Amino acid sequence: MAWAVAGGYRPRPMAIESAETGHPPAADVALGVAVVLALVTGFVDAVAFTRLIGVFPANQSGNLIFFGMAIGGSPGSSGWRNAVAIGGYVVGVTLAFAVGRRLPRARRGPVLLTVELTLIVTVIVIAGPIHGSHLRDGAEGAVLTVLLSISMGVQTEVISRVAGIMVATTYETGAITRAGEAVTRLLRRDRSTARGDRQFVVLVLVVGAYVGGAAVGVSALGDWRWALALPCVVLAMLAAGWLAMPERFPGGAGDGAGIP
Repeated sequence: MAWAVAGGYRPRPMAIESAETGHPPAADVALGVAVVLALVTGFVDAVAFTRLIGVFPANQSGNLIFFGMAIGGSPGSSGWRNAVAIGGYVVGVTLAFAVGRRLPRARRGPVLLTVELTLIVTVIVIAGPIHGSHLRDGAEGAVLTVLLSISMGVQTEVISRVAGIMVATTYETGAITRAGEAVTRLLRRDRSTARGDRQFVVLVLVVGAYVGGAAVGVSALGDWRWALALPCVVLAMLAAGWLAMPERFPGGAGDGAGIP
């Protein structure tokens, strides 16, 4: 909503209201959730691509490019891996959307995070310690690719809006596009400048978090044998905090964040 002020309109403050609790969680909490999840995504993508399965569990634009290159006969592309990753991601989004619609809005986020956490823990159990950059092949590689891709698809549905601004924590092409649109509005100085400013800041933070997570994923920390345990700790802490203080977190969907 907007209200009249001196013959004009002032945009609504960045606040998200939970339909069930009636308490307005701070928008910075929703933004914090999005940033943390984008960090997790970048880290998982980097570790999985460079050291485990040779594809991106979350970045499906990259997988589509590699898949097309494989079809065209590129010797450095393994098409089946990319196809499996794309299919697994679609399955994850579909399952998360279907399950999320059946849950109370305050529980959708932590439940989906728990599902994602369980899938990544399963990957750790199957893969064991990661030594060097030896990519897993055959049936093991396919299973690991499916599990990681499904986990990233599930994460996509955890949060989709911050203060009414569409965000994605597992793919950033759309975020970069919307950030460019926000810059255009800022340069034009039209009546949507205030919202464009907020949108630009939110999207830059989320994209920057993904890049930062990827950078950490190829650093010494990402070279640790149990590197995938790090995102598990982060996800467990986030889910626990969400369950303990649901009134402070996005209600799960619709007016603030999560699944529409």
